[in-house]
Amino acid sequence: MKSIYLVLTLGAALALASAQPARACTAASLDGKYAFKISGWQGSGAAAVPFAAVGVQTFDGRGGFTATNTTSFGGAVIRNFTFRGAYTVNADCTGSMTADFGNGVTATQDFVIVSEGKKIYGIAADQETAWSGTFRKM
Repeated sequence: MKSIYLVLTLGAALALASAQPARACTAASLDGKYAFKISGWQGSGAAAVPFAAVGVQTFDGRGGFTATNTTSFGGAVIRNFTFRGAYTVNADCTGSMTADFGNGVTATQDFVIVSEGKKIYGIAADQETAWSGTFRKM
């Protein structure tokens, strides 16, 4: 008899879970401050140099962001480097963001939002760039 109750309970739980609509992501899924770290390579072949950065990025929940970080580019360290940019979020919680560093220099990355917006995994989406990173909500 216990096995019948277990089957019925599991069946009811599965029915409820499948009846719940998937939570869609929007630009508002990213709102507030996120600590981030990224690392990888910039350039290609013999010209490739190691790249790493840590900092804080603040998303406005409407498609814009600002960030301040410390960057190591080929061993040259730049502290308190500030930039801004824009981001888009798809309903499936993937998206992209483009950082504007000024003087026409930009960088694009693709990302996926996980843990209900508490974490983001990103990867460079520009040619001759190979880096990835993680963002965690503060």
